[in-house]
Amino acid sequence: MRNGKLLDSLPEDFYSTTFYTDEFIRMVDVAKERNKPFFGFLSYTAMHDPLHAPEELIEKYADSYKGSFIELRNMRVKGMCEQGVLLNCDAPMRWPETTPDWDALTDRQKYDLQHRMATYAGMMDYTDQQLGRVVDHLKSIGQYDNTLIVLVSDNGASAMPASLYVKTEEEDAWQRQHYPHRKIEDYGKRGSFPAMGMPNAQASSGIYYAYKLTVFEGGTRIPMLVKMPGNTQGQVVHPVTHIADLYPTFVEFAGGDLRNQKHLIGSSMKPLLEGRSSTVRDNGEYGMAWMGWRVYRQGDWKLVFMSDGFGGTGQYALYNLRHDPGETQDLSATEQAKVKELAAKWDSYAEANNIVQSPMDMVNTAMNRAVKRFTGVDWGE
Repeated sequence: MRNGKLLDSLPEDFYSTTFYTDEFIRMVDVAKERNKPFFGFLSYTAMHDPLHAPEELIEKYADSYKGSFIELRNMRVKGMCEQGVLLNCDAPMRWPETTPDWDALTDRQKYDLQHRMATYAGMMDYTDQQLGRVVDHLKSIGQYDNTLIVLVSDNGASAMPASLYVKTEEEDAWQRQHYPHRKIEDYGKRGSFPAMGMPNAQASSGIYYAYKLTVFEGGTRIPMLVKMPGNTQGQVVHPVTHIADLYPTFVEFAGGDLRNQKHLIGSSMKPLLEGRSSTVRDNGEYGMAWMGWRVYRQGDWKLVFMSDGFGGTGQYALYNLRHDPGETQDLSATEQAKVKELAAKWDSYAEANNIVQSPMDMVNTAMNRAVKRFTGVDWGE
């Protein structure tokens, strides 16, 4: 659809990442003609599944993932440590209980997981090229130095299989009609439906546990890259920020007034980005609710309710993220006062935001029944 109207057809060479970039550049030019500041939101469907990428880019990364997903994860953690992204490089890690034994997989299954990652890398490479087009265009019209650019993803790596999108026989028939290519060698082509697969998703999360859908760090902690207006020195910063902080940040950079904003839960990151502050929000406090699961974060402390089928305890667990960013050691038994404090804060957060709290046993029953469907691997042919 375009502006609410259904299109009869698409060009033979249509690729959404290219199309969105073309449209965004066109909109930037319209904004420039009006000689007013502009806000642009470029929301690619990449890197979402199904993973589609030009064949030459998949081939480019064909030899990059010859090892196991265990080796891939260790390589990711090592790289993050070398770049200063990770602070606690010796922290313990864990794998989801449903992770397959690499040595027990067939050669074809190993190749399957490796080829998925090559496809994913090709998709990322192409997306990066398209972002480069945006940057080059801003430079060509004299707006790059004057523009704040923020790049984030919406969640951690996805462990969901293609079968998750099918709930009825009619939906299964539709998917098989429009995505008929099931061979591993066809991954990335039009009509294929590869996803990362759970082991690759955990490897991509690095030291952090789990993946998209969960409220563990692997599902909710994401990287953020910021290009400031003007020429500034690059650096890595570690304070806790929240997606809700972006709106007030944009408003303050644009010269807007936040003092009369009501119900604003975010805080401007402008002082942090300009080096005038080392924090964004007091104690890094915020709450989260998703699928009946709960999180309350306060500084290094994180209170989590996750179903045991997804790696939780089925009740409140407590982690200290400074010492245990991989959420491997539940401290709730020895830190009962902190659990009680943060549970009360969660209740207040839920009440203030009109969140209906489902009973934990009900959530556990429903989600433990769904865990294999949410995190399996649809092996290719």
